[in-house]
Amino acid sequence: MGSKEQTSETSGLPIRPLHLCTPAVLEGLSIPPAGWQILSDIDSLGDTELPEPIASLWLHYDKGSVIAEREQQISQLRAHLGPNIPILLVERGIKLRHIHSMRLISRGITQILPDIGVHDLLRIAISWQNLEIKHISRPSSDDDGEAVPAVTGYLAPNQFHQLAGTLLSQDATDGIQSALLRLRPLPGFSLSDVAQAYTPNREHDVFTLDEQHLYLFLHGCMDTDIDIALDHLFSLPPSQLFAWEQRFVTHSDIMAELIRIQHKAEIALPTLPNPGQNPVVTSSAPPSDMAGEAVPMPLNWPSDP
Repeated sequence: MGSKEQTSETSGLPIRPLHLCTPAVLEGLSIPPAGWQILSDIDSLGDTELPEPIASLWLHYDKGSVIAEREQQISQLRAHLGPNIPILLVERGIKLRHIHSMRLISRGITQILPDIGVHDLLRIAISWQNLEIKHISRPSSDDDGEAVPAVTGYLAPNQFHQLAGTLLSQDATDGIQSALLRLRPLPGFSLSDVAQAYTPNREHDVFTLDEQHLYLFLHGCMDTDIDIALDHLFSLPPSQLFAWEQRFVTHSDIMAELIRIQHKAEIALPTLPNPGQNPVVTSSAPPSDMAGEAVPMPLNWPSDP
């Protein structure tokens, strides 16, 4: 299926290509503009015969959208439409995470647009209609790897190693970056204190512990965004919790550190505070010598089950 000019069998005149869209794309308009057709059942788009010729296909992503379902749907649509028809995604009331944007693009999305007004959207549609494009996508299939559970927060070291390693392997073909941090608490803070101050809000942002460090895996986080992520992941500024940090941002460095963590996984684990409690602050200010060694705090660690 392509977007080349077609003519009517009865009149011989060119048929104007249609812009197909989901209802939320043209929100606020009761009647679609000329050249647009609203498709109400997007779940069956890949299985039904779409009107031709098609200028572009517009989908939306909102708070009710499920990323895994959208990936599968877009992969099917790209296979159905071929490489030459633009498939565009409009954010509605939500901002996609970088990692999700990359995965959708790898499945067949041509461009992801922010929550823009309808008039701006119509102007963009006109420009796309005159472009020659070819999208090469990686379709979703059973060889994408094992399903990864939607977890966040604390994981035992062996679970941490397995989850992070699986995600890194799956993301390699999509060019998705992640980061691993080794963090040592300031004197006066125990590992339980800093773990209690951890307030994740994204799936697959997980951490584990050894005797003196908290290891934080930031899935889909570029190295330029680490500081921003840290500010949102703890109830206190990181400078008030940690004496120092070490960052691993390349695939090889992260995998090497994960293996090292796995080798130390025979240690017992500290008892963590109940979720939702406030951190126990035993030091109101960081020491003046930030380069000094953190003092390990004594912990009563139970045996591994």
